[in-house]
Amino acid sequence: MKQKSLSQSILWVALITALLLCIPLVAMLFTDEVNWSVVDFIIMGILIFSTGFSYVLLTRLSSNIIYRAAVALAIGSTFLLIWVNLAVGLIGSGPNAANLMYIGIVAIVIIGTFLSRFTMKGMERVMFTAAIALVLFAVIQLLAKMYEYSGSSVAEIIGVNNRNLETFEVSLDVSLRLSGKMPDTVLRVSESGIFRREDIELLQGAGFRAFLVGESLMKSADPASALRSLSQAR
Repeated sequence: MKQKSLSQSILWVALITALLLCIPLVAMLFTDEVNWSVVDFIIMGILIFSTGFSYVLLTRLSSNIIYRAAVALAIGSTFLLIWVNLAVGLIGSGPNAANLMYIGIVAIVIIGTFLSRFTMKGMERVMFTAAIALVLFAVIQLLAKMYEYSGSSVAEIIGVNNRNLETFEVSLDVSLRLSGKMPDTVLRVSESGIFRREDIELLQGAGFRAFLVGESLMKSADPASALRSLSQAR
């Protein structure tokens, strides 16, 4: 009876996996923004199915609601950790040293789960160990300045808010002053206080290549025309 119940649960996991994979498949028929390869579908299919299968396997011997919720939280967190790393990376993109460190978290959860024999007390220790490791990895990455590594998203884009959040005064001088302190390799973004094309040209002269414009467009009676005037060189 238990074997039949397990088989049915696995069948449901497989069905849900297939349905979830249909979402990007259908989206690809309507937009170019979603562009998954066969490998993407295979990897995501394995990830979703293994997540569901793990939940079924770990909870089939216990009906305790708290235990099931804890398992769902642990497996869900692991799923998101792997997904984010595969999609964009936690620190930059690609298999750099900072991202590869998080494989250790997944290893701790998987190995610890089997060593604990799926007991509640053992799983509690596994999750506590994984949480400590996660904090430890973050400290190591900060001390090693991994956010400065080539390819790190932290070192690719730097935004400067021209608005003083205490007085709410706005001045482009903030961007102009800080521009000289930024590495030449980063994308510089100036934010707030941009109302005229001359403002953009001034900031471009200081090395800024992207701009966050909100207030001037919101106050304009014709936002589309205002945007065109900002983006078109004279």
